[in-house]
Amino acid sequence: MPDTGVGEDRGEGGQAGVFDAGALRGLVGDEPALMLQILVCFDEVATGVREGLLRAAGAGDAGEAGLLGHSLKSSARAVGAFPLATLCARLEAEAEAGPGDGIGPLVGEVVDALDAALAAMEAWCDARAAARDRECAL
Repeated sequence: MPDTGVGEDRGEGGQAGVFDAGALRGLVGDEPALMLQILVCFDEVATGVREGLLRAAGAGDAGEAGLLGHSLKSSARAVGAFPLATLCARLEAEAEAGPGDGIGPLVGEVVDALDAALAAMEAWCDARAAARDRECAL
């Protein structure tokens, strides 16, 4: 089976992958429908933040990039996107340290981590839907 970067209740906090569904399950319980709703909401909000980060980096606005990183950090942790949350914390700290030319590459890392997390979440959602369909076919 290919590595999708999705952790599933592995006990290590999902740090090795880009998304740990166990973290979200720990927050809301074993409620697959609620988990899916939260992930859909995260996708919508995070996609908007992604665009804002790219605009801020393009404009060299470290302050705005830092604010957006801060806003994404907690929700990324809550849904189990730990590597993304770590990068958001770095972005926030870099922005607080003052304006710098290095914010663009770090924003690029955050965007890449966000894209990877969203892809892993989508794979997890697809796997849940496929499992549900198999159960219904039995």
